[in-house]
Amino acid sequence: MENYKSNFYTSLFVVVLAIILNSCASKYDIISKSEIKGEYEQKGDKGIKLFLKENSFVLIDTYKQEHLPPYNCCDTLAYGKWEIDKKLPLLILSTPEELGDASNIYDSYYLNMDVIEELKPQSDSITIIINNPIENFYKQQSKRVGEIEYTVSISSNDINFDSSMLGKRYNSNLIVLSRKENVNIDKLEIEILVKSDISIKKLEARYVYTLPYDVKNGKSNVFKIDIPELSYGFLSYKRLDDDYVKILNKNKLLWDGKEYIRK
Repeated sequence: MENYKSNFYTSLFVVVLAIILNSCASKYDIISKSEIKGEYEQKGDKGIKLFLKENSFVLIDTYKQEHLPPYNCCDTLAYGKWEIDKKLPLLILSTPEELGDASNIYDSYYLNMDVIEELKPQSDSITIIINNPIENFYKQQSKRVGEIEYTVSISSNDINFDSSMLGKRYNSNLIVLSRKENVNIDKLEIEILVKSDISIKKLEARYVYTLPYDVKNGKSNVFKIDIPELSYGFLSYKRLDDDYVKILNKNKLLWDGKEYIRK
């Protein structure tokens, strides 16, 4: 009899729990993407706006400075895709993979670079010319602010030459290295170090590395390097990987401790 009662109450508990969970799931299923999408403002700071479109989102800072030097970038704080959790009242936000791993605690990221090799006759030096959107901005402004520095890593048949590059930082995108006559270069990498006072609203990527480049001609002494994705935006975008936003109701969201109210 005791076993019968125990099994009965256990079964009853399971049934009641299933009913509760099912009713909760049904409640959450009522909220759809069409009901949630729209424009939201951060409570206490209406300059921060979250736009939820059909499948994409954008987080924007519309605040305009009046008394401080203007930032070069960026109004867009984050962008990517969003979806609604199937069981809980949550939005799930993720940024594009090309921005890098959102779980990176060292604020360091990798980018591809395009390289053109040249052989300049009778030259006892290696010339590296680095181009990217930030350098292009400096050219447009006719000045170099010096917000980023470069280091060069080289792998060659001369370990002493390779080690001579270690720890050296260059403020210019034109780098000239002394070279011994019989040095053949195998690989080339560039590291970009971003200064904390760079003119963007929030720095998210402090260290950027290029993927190793395999040199085609070991005798090449001019390397024209283009890093097309190295922009102010890349350095400032917030990285998200399944970041959760709580749905308080159809007109109010809670994200990172901040409420967002539908406009």
